[in-house]
Amino acid sequence: MKILRGREDEEIDEIVRYINEECDRGAGILVEGVSDREALLMRGVKGRIFTLHELYRAVKNDLGGLRLITLLDLDREGESILRRLEERFSNLLRLDHSARLRLRKTLKYKRGLRTIHQIFMSP
Repeated sequence: MKILRGREDEEIDEIVRYINEECDRGAGILVEGVSDREALLMRGVKGRIFTLHELYRAVKNDLGGLRLITLLDLDREGESILRRLEERFSNLLRLDHSARLRLRKTLKYKRGLRTIHQIFMSP
């Protein structure tokens, strides 16, 4: 079991490196709530992290054209929110789903973990 947990952590660490590299290139990160942001920060993510609430307030003012890495929960609700965001903001923001696709391939996802908080928090 310890080996499995080690592999899970390696997968998430690799995704954190990827996210940090993309943030260094100017991308922001979108999460559902504050606990998701806290989990990412605790795991070492170092980019601009917006909650959905912050996005709705800020998109009118200063986010036009920003590329956002979407880290919404990997459940039906997260998918539904993502569809609504695409419909509403596709002309203002570039939503990047590549990290979500990577998360769907992890052992944690295969173990049934679906929220960003669950996936990024250890164990």
